Amino acid sequence: KLKIRWKLLAVLLLLISLALALTNFLWTYSIRPILKEKIIESQEEIAKHAAFRIEEFVQAKVRNLILHSQTDAFLTNNRGAVEAELAVIFRQDGDLKEVSFIGQDGKELATRTPERIFTQDELREQAQSSKFVIPTFRYGAEYRSPVHFSVDGEPLITLSVPVVVPEALRRDADEILGVLAAEASLKDILLRSSEAFDMGEKRYMYLVDKEG
Repeated sequence: KLKIRWKLLAVLLLLISLALALTNFLWTYSIRPILKEKIIESQEEIAKHAAFRIEEFVQAKVRNLILHSQTDAFLTNNRGAVEAELAVIFRQDGDLKEVSFIGQDGKELATRTPERIFTQDELREQAQSSKFVIPTFRYGAEYRSPVHFSVDGEPLITLSVPVVVPEALRRDADEILGVLAAEASLKDILLRSSEAFDMGEKRYMYLVDKEG
């Protein structure tokens, strides 16, 4: 009787092992690829949604810069009025970390952060920077930098638009008076984008450049 029991136990263990092996085989060659495909589809959906929200975010910042670039403060190059207008821009947009008005020669005429305005000695030369060169090229274009990081690790993007004389007052087709530039933080928009999805615990969302 004992031998029979051991034989039955051995057969039972063998059947269990076969069932586990079959389950593993089915998981590897059927269920796992389907699950992998669904995970990839989910990641693509998250990426597209995040890209759309970030693009909307950037477009809104650019539109706001263009709107302010057409105010008398920048068109008349009145330093006091320019500094006051920069303060208005900050009050309207809490994502901005720095805003500058750069003159036709590439020198900052006024720059401020949420905390303070730069002194004359602190104003920088921007003639060779992309944020000045691209908007002041013929028929000036908007500029968007790649994402970069502050010393505190905060993701930032540099945006700039040409300050252009209104068409009705324009004497020259390329009459660009300077550049309005801003450093915008992407921190909040990235947090809002990640919170829009239930990613579960111990999962991460990464922001990578075109090089990966």
